Amino acid sequence: MRRNNIKAKFYKNQVIWKFCFLCYHFLVILEILFGTIAVTIFLYIFWKQLREDYISNQIFSTAFYLLIGMSVGALIADNFYAALSFWLIIVGLIIGFWMASVRYRMRFYETTEAAISGLLVILTLYHLYQLIIQRSIYNAVWLGITLVLLMLHSYLRRHYKKFAWYKSGKVGFTGFTVVGLYFLIRALIALFIPHMVSFLSIYDSIISGIIAFTSFLTVYNLARKF
Repeated sequence: MRRNNIKAKFYKNQVIWKFCFLCYHFLVILEILFGTIAVTIFLYIFWKQLREDYISNQIFSTAFYLLIGMSVGALIADNFYAALSFWLIIVGLIIGFWMASVRYRMRFYETTEAAISGLLVILTLYHLYQLIIQRSIYNAVWLGITLVLLMLHSYLRRHYKKFAWYKSGKVGFTGFTVVGLYFLIRALIALFIPHMVSFLSIYDSIISGIIAFTSFLTVYNLARKF
C-alpha cells in the first residue's frame, strides 16, 4: 500500500513537472513571437516614414541603435533594479537616438516622429502580452490607454495640418502630442494609483509630469510661424 502511494505521488509529480515545463516553453515562444512582431512592425513604420528623406541603410541603422539602446536598458534593469525598468529603457532609447543622430545626421523632429509611431505599437503589443500572461486589470487599463493613443495618433497624423491653430504645419505635432498625453496620464496614475506604474510613486509622477509639460511646450513652439 505504501509502495503504491509512493508510485502515485511520483507519477503525479511527473505530470506536474511536465505541465510546468510546457507552460514555461509556451511563455517563451509567446514572448519571442510578440517580440518578433513588435520589432518587425517598428522597423516597417520607421522605414516607411523616413524613406523619402534618407537611404535605407541610415534608417535601419538608426532603428537598430534605438532597439539596442532599449534592450541594454532592459537588461540592466533585469539584473540590477527592476523597479526602474521603464525609465532605464527610456534612457537607453535616448542614448541610442543621440548616437544615431550624431553618426547618421538624422533630423530631430522627423526621426522622433517616426520613432514614436513605431514605439507606440511596441508599447501596445507589450501590454497585450502582459494581459495574456497575467490577466491583470491594470494591464487591461494600460492596454486600453495605449489603444486609444494609437487611434488618436493615426487620426492626428492624417489631419493635423488642417488644424487652424497649427499654422506652421511642421512635423512633430502628432508624436509630441501623443507623448505628452501618455506621460500626463502616467503622472496622474503614479500620483493616485502608484502601484499601477512603478515603485517610485511621487518621483515617477514628477518625472512624467515634466516630460508631459516639455512635450506640450514643444508642440506649442512647433505651432508658431517664424
